[in-house]
Parts: sequence; structure tokens; C-alpha cells
Amino acid sequence: MSLGPSRAVAVAIFVAPVSPLVVQPALAAAALSLAAAPLATADAPPVFRYIVQPGDTLIGIGTRGLVRPRDWQLVAARNRVADPRRLPVGKQLVIASALLRREPVTATVAAFSGQVTITPASVAKVGATIASVAKVGAVAGAGTVLATGANSFVTLALADGSRVTLPSQSQFRVAVLERIVLDGRLERRFDLVGGRADFAVTPREREADRFLVRTPVAVAAVRGTEFRVAHGAATSTIGVVEGSVAGRPANGRDDTAIPAGSGGVLQQDAIRSVGLLPAPALRDPGKVQDDPAVVLAIAPGAGSRRRVQLARDAGAIDIFAEADTDGNDVSFAGVGNGTLYARVTAIDADGVEGLAATYEFERFLSGLATEAGALPGRPRRTRFRWQPSGEGSRSYDFVLGRDAALADRLIDAPALAGTEMTVSGLAPGTWYWRVTVTARDRGKRHVRVFPVQTLTIAR
Repeated sequence: MSLGPSRAVAVAIFVAPVSPLVVQPALAAAALSLAAAPLATADAPPVFRYIVQPGDTLIGIGTRGLVRPRDWQLVAARNRVADPRRLPVGKQLVIASALLRREPVTATVAAFSGQVTITPASVAKVGATIASVAKVGAVAGAGTVLATGANSFVTLALADGSRVTLPSQSQFRVAVLERIVLDGRLERRFDLVGGRADFAVTPREREADRFLVRTPVAVAAVRGTEFRVAHGAATSTIGVVEGSVAGRPANGRDDTAIPAGSGGVLQQDAIRSVGLLPAPALRDPGKVQDDPAVVLAIAPGAGSRRRVQLARDAGAIDIFAEADTDGNDVSFAGVGNGTLYARVTAIDADGVEGLAATYEFERFLSGLATEAGALPGRPRRTRFRWQPSGEGSRSYDFVLGRDAALADRLIDAPALAGTEMTVSGLAPGTWYWRVTVTARDRGKRHVRVFPVQTLTIAR
């Protein structure tokens, strides 16, 4: 079943402690280089503009919203306010950003898979190699560094329902995550130094709310939207699925609007707009994936390669596997049973990932190894054996016949609990046999009919 392009999803927030771990050198080095890496500039504005509300006084503004309440006097001088107790409603006050009181906001790990490490701000700042293993509910505040290993994924959930997903081999830093107390506006800035990140940003409540993503060569400013950012070598790419993103090269002054269905290829001094490729289609997406490997067939289409992500949910919050291919088939090993989701995209020659389509499919591993021959020491007796693979309980239908269509049957034994059948006195010639497996797991039932096999008795 196709679910179409993935959408932003609100995520429940949980809080849990994280445990210390000495991380592997590769991930530790990635985390430390991320903390120190130069990124495109996207600093907070030097001034803050506040619209006076009914009942406001400068003294009250100082008490409520400034780091030092007495700094209301600086605000009065800058804005030429003679009476601090009388402010015209609607008047705009210009306040130096450095004076403002801020409250930290945190993100939490909503889902993860594989090797994901979190380096707290205090550790990343001093360059230590101690990090934490990701846990659902682990907290990531400003200064936190996250790194994903091979075939590893993590999704961060923000309190407003926005989310950030890091696929494999990505390095990411939460630069700023705070609320300005005076009017409640949110400041959220993130640094992507290497790899990729997918964002689903809840539409902002206040016009002044900011959501910025930086790479070494680009800045992306966002309102409510769904988009992707990737960085490798000297190039960053942005792909916008919903809404709009303002993209700017690191050395540029002007933003370029990138609307939904479009992308941008950015270098230090330039940005080039491109269209997003349409989502590829899966062939036979309703097929139950019962072989040892999950093999998904992609219909031919545009793009230099295709990407398939497997997730446990339709919103692709809990991704657990990913593969790229320049062909039309992609294979995943070691996938457990369940209702799963395949998210399929095409990638152009610039590395810009296109629109996604999501397909629901059933994974129900039901393998069978078989053998047949004379029972040792009992040449007149023939034993047929089978060994299943997969989870859950199983029963077996065994059929033995004289023709390949199994129309002329000698034995038709349904619902067997055992994994072998012994037959005495089979006449010389060719015999045909088949096993059908009925598997049950987690309230679901799957029947797999295996191919007919032959056994020739020569005596």
C-alpha cells in the first residue's frame, strides 16, 4: 500500500538518563571535529524588537525579561522613553539581544537504531572522548553533538512537535535551543558538518520564531516545512518537500527562496536551484517478504541512484535500515517480522534527494531447508525432512504424489507439527513431494507453498 509523501508527525516527549560510554575512535573524532568545525554564519540578530502589550512598563519588562532587571534603564535610553511606567501600546522597543533572559529548551531522542552517540555540551567543549549511548528519551540540549555510525539512525523530537532525523554516517550539533522569556519566541539553530539530516518543522506560532540549519557552506532558514540538508566535500544540498526554505551560501548576502518540490546546490559563493525528482515506484509492493532477505524491486525511472529506507512507522521516525542502489533492486538482510514501511527516493547527479513515496509491506520470514532419502539402516524406508527458519509457531502440510502436478497423491497429510515424514515400500521411479508451511506470529498468519521437489528411487 502506497502512503504517498511522508508528512510531519508530532512526537511524544520522554525524559530518561543516559549512560556514559567511551566511544569508538571514529565516532569520537567525528564528534570533536564537529564541535570545532567552521560553519556558515547564522548568528542571532544583535537587536531584539519587542511590541509593547497592554499593562507593560519598562520596569516590568526588565524584571520579567532581562538578565539584569535594572537594565531597563539601557532600554529606556536607547528608545528615548521618559516615563518607564507609561508605554504606548503597540510601540516597538529595540533591545540589545545580549540583555535578554533566555530559558533552555531541550530535544529528546524519539527513536534510534544502530550505533548512535551523544556528546553533552560540557564534554564536547573540552574535547574529551567520553560520550553517551543513545537511549529513547535521552536529552539533547544546546551544544550537544550527535554522531551516527554505519547503518545507524536517530530521530530527535522537539517540544513543539518538530523533528530531526539523522541517517547513517552523519555528524550534527545542537547549536542553540532556547526560548526568549520576554515574548516566548523560540531560537533553534543546528549545525550539520557531515552527512545528512531530514527536518519536519512544525509551523511557527510567532512570526519571530527562528529555525536555522548551517553547514560549512550554507545556511537554511525555515518556517513550517519539511526539508532535507546534506553536506559532503565542498557542497551542500537542500531539498524541500513542503513549505519553503531560504537558502544562502556561506559567503553570500542574499537568501534564495527554495519552494516545495525544489532543491538547491550550494557552495561557498553560489547557489543553484534544481527541481526535485519524482518518487520512484515499487513493483509488487504488496508481496509478503518471506525470503531470508527483503528484496524490493524499483520501477525504472529518473535519477543517478535510488535510496530505500526501512522504518517501523509510516512517518519514518523509527528508521532502522537504508541502502542506495544504481540499479532497480535493493536487498536487506536480517529483517525481523512485522508490518514495515519502505521510503523510496531518487537522487540526481548533484546528490539532491527527490520526493519520497512510502509503501507499507509485510515481513514474514518463512524459509525451509529440505532433504529426502533412505533411512539409515532401513533401505526400504524413505525419510522426508524439512527444517524451517523464521519466528513464531509453524505447522506443515506434506504431499507425496506420482506426478508433478500432485494430482495422483499417495500421501496428503495436513497440519503436521513435526518436521519429517517416513514412508515404507516406495516403488522404484520418480516421486514428487511438497511442503506447505503455515506460520503464526504476533497474531498474524502466513501460508507459504514451497516448490514441488523430486526423489528418484532406483532399487
